[in-house]
Amino acid sequence: MLDPTTAVEFWERAEDPIFTGQTEIFNEKKKKISKPATCDLCQKSFSKRSHLNRHMQVHTGNFSHFCQYCGRGFYDRTHYQYHVYSQHEGVKFPCDFCGKNYYSEKAANDHMTLHCPARNKDNL
Repeated sequence: MLDPTTAVEFWERAEDPIFTGQTEIFNEKKKKISKPATCDLCQKSFSKRSHLNRHMQVHTGNFSHFCQYCGRGFYDRTHYQYHVYSQHEGVKFPCDFCGKNYYSEKAANDHMTLHCPARNKDNL
């Protein structure tokens, strides 16, 4: 059970503008961040030069990770790992018509509507 004194202190603190306004202060600071690094090829802006350098790999095709199954290149390890799991090593839900594999049952069912429009929920 909550101690009445603690409850009063909590509500007094909850009315304190510093306590209630922390989210607003954070959002204001976030809005004011400048983005001095801009891509010369696509005009996308970044807050840090290191982010721009990573982005430039999209344009140069200088990939550091390659899929051992299909050869697709990735400049980010996280994207590479997600690709390998979702496309090659994850739980498979194959299409009965074309054999394409999906890592979720929903994605497989959505794909099946291309082959069999009667399976489309709108047509039922």
